[in-house]
Amino acid sequence: MKHEFRASINPDENGEFNCILCGYAEISHGPQAVCESCGTEVICDLFPDTKHPKKMLLCAECISKEIKIAVDTAKERALKQTAENIKSAGDYMVGDIPSIKEVSDTVNADEAIPANNKGYEICKIIKERIINFDKNILQYNQQAREAQKQRNEFQIYLNHKMKEISEEKQKELGLSPISYKSPSAPKKAKPPSVSSKRINIDELKKIANSFNIPWEALRTIMVGRQVTAEEAAKIFIQMRNLTQETTTKEG
Repeated sequence: MKHEFRASINPDENGEFNCILCGYAEISHGPQAVCESCGTEVICDLFPDTKHPKKMLLCAECISKEIKIAVDTAKERALKQTAENIKSAGDYMVGDIPSIKEVSDTVNADEAIPANNKGYEICKIIKERIINFDKNILQYNQQAREAQKQRNEFQIYLNHKMKEISEEKQKELGLSPISYKSPSAPKKAKPPSVSSKRINIDELKKIANSFNIPWEALRTIMVGRQVTAEEAAKIFIQMRNLTQETTTKEG
């Protein structure tokens, strides 16, 4: 991951000290992390960020796929919404898309461009603008991730610094007073204890089919999260809904 493992003060219900930044075990922060999408054992990161309630641990390749899916879905949604609002050919040139009319008028008014070549020039300019839009979308996504990273760093510092002021002052600032216990020595995170040998494949496929989920993906989540097949199905569905929510915001 992009951040270092920072052990929590108190262990979870299994006696493990997970990371206070993301909630994942220490093993998930290194090269032995398991991608919750493809099952590859490689350095991974959290998508979309460390604080999102539906985040998943993904490898770089799977993160790129998720971003591409979000961008492509946003494009399709934008085109569909535009098509629904168009009632005549003239709507393409006015209203919500004035830039197209501007391009068309500029090319048509340019006497240096032959009449039989104006259509080509218009298409060329529009294609270049689409490419620029794609670059802007990726840039905005990167800016959002950087902003989230900085926000998390400030939050961690605040959580530490607020120990120096009284509970009354914490309430005055709108902070929730928190009590601290002396941390025990962090235990080394254990590798996932769930193995494919202990998984009932027939039962797993039955559950996967009932939710229309690839059974291999379900098994990967079970191993990576140490959860039951039913819980793994819920996590997969949450991730699928997350992708739809992300593309809705970008659209």
